[in-house]
Amino acid sequence: MQDSEFIRDYAIEDPIMFMHALDMKYALELNLADFQTFDPMFDATYIANWENDINTARQYDKDDYVEISLVQNTEVLDKEMELCRICFQNAKFFIEKAYPGNPQMWKVFGYADYEATRKSPEKMLVFMLVLHEAVSQNATKLATVNFTQTDIDEVLARKSALEAVIISRTLFLRSRSLKTRERILLLNKVWNYLSEVSAASKLIYRNNYPLYQLFLLPESKDADRGIDIKGRVKDASTGENIKGIQAEIASLKLTTTTNAWGFFRFGKLEKGTYAITLSGEGYQNLTVEVFFDGKEMFIGEWVMA
Repeated sequence: MQDSEFIRDYAIEDPIMFMHALDMKYALELNLADFQTFDPMFDATYIANWENDINTARQYDKDDYVEISLVQNTEVLDKEMELCRICFQNAKFFIEKAYPGNPQMWKVFGYADYEATRKSPEKMLVFMLVLHEAVSQNATKLATVNFTQTDIDEVLARKSALEAVIISRTLFLRSRSLKTRERILLLNKVWNYLSEVSAASKLIYRNNYPLYQLFLLPESKDADRGIDIKGRVKDASTGENIKGIQAEIASLKLTTTTNAWGFFRFGKLEKGTYAITLSGEGYQNLTVEVFFDGKEMFIGEWVMA
């Protein structure tokens, strides 16, 4: 599989997805008889498996933990890079003392390559390897200006330390990629239950508006299937989306609330005109009339003051 295939099947935050999963699982338990009549696969084992997969996904390494580990790993790498730069500057003092005014000889110690390598860990590793070889081959001359074997060993030590960190970071990044893939697969597995139950509910409750509404999916790439009215609510003064606004079709006893993006949705409606009342703390109630033609989803946007 390509990396692009390892993406979440939903467009909401993971904690919100888990909340919807738990809510819908509970709704399934309460209405299990209806679902079993429709398809026997919806049974106690199905619910138990769903709960187990929710718990497994929630306990898996979280993205924020992985990010913290990566930051720590990067900080160690930056520290080793700085120590390598300091080591070279120290050697440079003695090299120029041993070979004063001799740019051709300085090139042997990597002078011409330093600027291009000082910010690249991989290039710095090669640079330190070459520097160690050069100071070792010129140890006798350098010793006359007090650049000793201890200093030569320090160049090797810095090269070895940098190499160890690069290897560690490479392994971490590979592991991180694998863990990210595994976690997304677990999250999508939980989401699949939501999609499966929601799809079945649309057939089971096609003539039962309140229960049909109860099993609608939150925002996702499949979320608008079966949606007849979709609206967004914004603040009149700021233009920002408003979360938590209650949208009600009193004639059908249907109620829902806007999500983090200010959207609310109603599904499985007959053709007709509907009065939707919008209400929320700190805002004046707003009633809007919406005509649904029975075919194309109606999409509207309103502001509240």
